[in-house]
Amino acid sequence: MSNEEIAARLEEVADLLELDPEANRFRVAAYRKAAGGTLRPLSEPVSEILRRAGRRGLEELYGIDAGLAGSIEDLVQTGHLGLLDRLREQADPEQVFATPPGVGPVPVTRIHRELGVETLPELERAA
Repeated sequence: MSNEEIAARLEEVADLLELDPEANRFRVAAYRKAAGGTLRPLSEPVSEILRRAGRRGLEELYGIDAGLAGSIEDLVQTGHLGLLDRLREQADPEQVFATPPGVGPVPVTRIHRELGVETLPELERAA
């Protein structure tokens, strides 16, 4: 899994967490910082860091704490992130689609109803 793919998944976690008005804004910011500020500009593949230095190697990166390091390690090893899977299941599809800029409630309802699309990745594939 590439650094870009990992970053995209972490950003999706942040997007889905943000839909909850009670979400911890610092947690949302941590996922965004890890994705955009740390992983995307990183020249070394995360998988190589894990191979060379394990989870501790990830924790040495700016903005990556033990919890995020564990999530990233799971993502690299399994291709899945449990938190992301749970958030996707809990999210209201129309609320999820309302997050892309410029998409209002009428197009979102129509996309969901006519295409049966329930997640942003499904929307990307349908586009």
